Amino acid sequence: MSKMAELFPSFFQDKFNKSILEDNSLIVIDTNYLLSVLKFAPNLANKYMRALSMQKNRLYIPYIVALEFNFNKSEYKRSKTLTLDDLSNKVQDIEDDLVKKTEEISKVIYTKEESKISKKTKEYIQSLKDELTDKKISSVKEREQTVYTDLVKILDGHIGKKPDQETINKIQEAGDERYKQACPPGYNDDDKKGYRTYDGITYQQKFGDLLIWEDLIEVAKKRNVKNIIFVTNDGTSKDKNDLYYKIKNQIIGPHIALMEEVRLKTKAKLYLVKNDRFVGQTVGLDEDDKEQIEVQNHSTEEDNTTDYESKLIMHKIKEQIRSIHFYEHKRRYLIKTSNDSELSEESVADIKAEVFSLNRTIMRLRRSILHLEHKLRNIDENYDDEVEDMLNRRSYLRGSWMPKIEEEMEFNRLGTIETRNDDDDD
Repeated sequence: MSKMAELFPSFFQDKFNKSILEDNSLIVIDTNYLLSVLKFAPNLANKYMRALSMQKNRLYIPYIVALEFNFNKSEYKRSKTLTLDDLSNKVQDIEDDLVKKTEEISKVIYTKEESKISKKTKEYIQSLKDELTDKKISSVKEREQTVYTDLVKILDGHIGKKPDQETINKIQEAGDERYKQACPPGYNDDDKKGYRTYDGITYQQKFGDLLIWEDLIEVAKKRNVKNIIFVTNDGTSKDKNDLYYKIKNQIIGPHIALMEEVRLKTKAKLYLVKNDRFVGQTVGLDEDDKEQIEVQNHSTEEDNTTDYESKLIMHKIKEQIRSIHFYEHKRRYLIKTSNDSELSEESVADIKAEVFSLNRTIMRLRRSILHLEHKLRNIDENYDDEVEDMLNRRSYLRGSWMPKIEEEMEFNRLGTIETRNDDDDD
C-alpha cells in the first residue's frame, strides 16, 4: 500500500526556506519585481538589485516579463519625477499656513512668546527646505537614473528567448480552454482587454501570465532543475485566485493545480515567493526597508483601478487623508508648544482655541471621507477593502480618536514640570 505523501506529494511539499534558494533552483522574476526597483528609494532599490546579482547563476527573466517591464517603466519613472517636482510646492503650502496661524496667535500673546513661536516655526520650515533643495532633488533624479541603468545591466544575459507567433497562438488557443475550466494561471484576467505588439509578435494581454508560465516550464525542463522559485507580488488580493491556494482568503501556498503541472511536466517543486521575502532571504531587510515596502504595496493596491470615476474618488479620499495627517501633526505641534511653562495662561488658552479649530476641521474632513467612501461603494463594492485599508492606516480616522484637549494639555504640562523637578533633585 502506498503512503499518503507518495500519492499526494504536492500537499506534503516542504515549506520554502533559504536553503532552497541555494539548491538546484530556477529563480524566475516577475514584472512587478522589476518595476518595484524603479519605485523604491535608491538604498532599497539597490538591495533588490543586489539580491538579483547574488542569484545570477539561477536567475531567469521570461521574455514577456522583460517586454512588459519596458512597456510600463516610463510610467513609473515619470510618476516618481512628478512627485519630486511637487515637493517644493508642498513645503511652500505648509509654510504659508503655519505663518498665517502663527500671526493669528501672535495677536493675543506677549512679544517674548510671539518671538518664541515664530522662531520655532521658521526653524521647522527651514529644516524642510534644507531637505528639499534643488540640488538635492537633482541628485535624487541622477541616482534614480543610475538605478535604472544598473538594473538593465543586471538583467542582461538572463532574459529568455522571444516566443514565435505560432507558439503564442497555440498557448492562447489552449488558454481559452484553460480559462473556461478555471485552470491557473491567468484565468482571473479573462476579462482583460487589449493586445501587445512588438518585434513581429502579438499577444492578448489576458494571456500574459499564461505565456510566462509556459516559458518557465520549458526552461525548467531544459535545465533539469529541482525547484522553480517564482518571485512575484501577484495573486495576493482577495479577487485573485489563479496563483495561490486559499482558504477563506487566507493564502496556504501555491495553487495545487500549478504545483501538479510543474511536478508532472518537470519533476520539480514549485514555490511562490513574494518580492520582499526573496530580498530578505538573500540580502536582508531592516525595519525602514520593510516600512517603505509596506507603504509602496498599499499605494500599488490603491492605484490598481480601471474605472475613471472610482479613481477620481479614490484620489479625493487620499488627498483628504493627507490633509488630516497634516492637521494632526500641526495639532500635536501646538499641544507640544503649550507645554512651555513660560507661556501665560492667556497664550495657552489661545493655543487651545486653535487646537479646537483644528479638531473641527479634522472632523469635517472625516465626514467628507465617509461620504466619499459611501459613494465609492455604490459605484463598485470591490473597493471596500481598499478604502478600509487606507482609513485604518491612520488610526485617528476611525472611531473615538480625539482626546479631551484640556486633559491632554494638562497631562503634558504636568509631565514637563515633573521632569524638571526630577532634574532639580539631581
